[in-house]
Amino acid sequence: MKSIGIAAFTAAALGAGSACADATLVYRSTGLDAGVVETTLSVSRFFVRVDASDRENEYLLFQAGKYFPLYRVDTAAGQ
Repeated sequence: MKSIGIAAFTAAALGAGSACADATLVYRSTGLDAGVVETTLSVSRFFVRVDASDRENEYLLFQAGKYFPLYRVDTAAGQ
C-alpha cells in the first residue's frame, strides 16, 4: 500500500513540473530582413505568457484587463 502512495505522489510531482495552458497560439512573422520570428501565446486563466524565438531567455507575462506587461522575465539574468 505504501508503494502505491509513493508512485502516485511521484507521478503527481512529475506532472506538476510541466507547463499547462488553457489555450496556445503559435504564429510566425517575417521581417524586412527575411528573418522569421516565431511567437507563442499561452493563455492560462487570467494570464498570458508571450515567448518569442528571437528572445530565447525572455518572456512577457500579461494579466487580463491590463494593456501593459505585468512582468518581463529574463531567465538568463535571473530576473
